[in-house]
Amino acid sequence: QTLERAVAALAKDLYVSKAHFIHELTQNADDCTFPPTNVPSLKLCFQNGYFFSSCNECGLTFHDVDALCDLGNSMKGEKQTGHKGLGFRSVFAVCEQIVILSGKWRFQFSIRLDGVLGMITPLWLGDAEMQSLPPDVQEEYQQG
Repeated sequence: QTLERAVAALAKDLYVSKAHFIHELTQNADDCTFPPTNVPSLKLCFQNGYFFSSCNECGLTFHDVDALCDLGNSMKGEKQTGHKGLGFRSVFAVCEQIVILSGKWRFQFSIRLDGVLGMITPLWLGDAEMQSLPPDVQEEYQQG
């Protein structure tokens, strides 16, 4: 229970504004690695009751995913914009489920399904879950 309270407090009470997650997603995009031929881009979209962001980065590595499943364990260097390993959880101030699609990685964090520890426990997405995602999210993922 102590861990659950700590995770909940970090995710929901760390920032004054619920809109802080936009800042965090922008920071994360700024810290990405991009293919040399790509002009970096970030798309933020809210429609039909859901929000998604996409970025034309190289994709998550194993170490990136490992850091997302932890608290305070960022793989970013001190010179990168976001390096504390906490800010991504601010998204939970406005939603109960986060789906991450990046290269071979397809998983979600869900407090709806797993309670507070769902903020750090990944649930892998199978084909059925992928098909249930909104069409524009599927299209963005397929485009890379």
